[in-house]
Amino acid sequence: MLSRILVALALVTTCPQRARCPEGYDLRAGVRRTGAASCWAHPVGDPEWDGTWQRPERSIQPPGRVELQIFCFDSQPVVVDDRTIACKR
Repeated sequence: MLSRILVALALVTTCPQRARCPEGYDLRAGVRRTGAASCWAHPVGDPEWDGTWQRPERSIQPPGRVELQIFCFDSQPVVVDDRTIACKR
């Protein structure tokens, strides 16, 4: 019993339960039940050609993503804001 408590304590202190995307990235696809999430870079382009007011969308999605992973042990992973994921009981 004591060994299980020590293992659980070690996992909780070394496994992140909150993560944040870097500046210029956001969580477009949310967070999965496993605690995995992908941060996507903001599209690059002229804000005047953003797909509104009968103007075509001309922005370009930069390549690459930043992968995040959190570990929620008796809680669920949730999206806190457009850049942050955390565990919620």
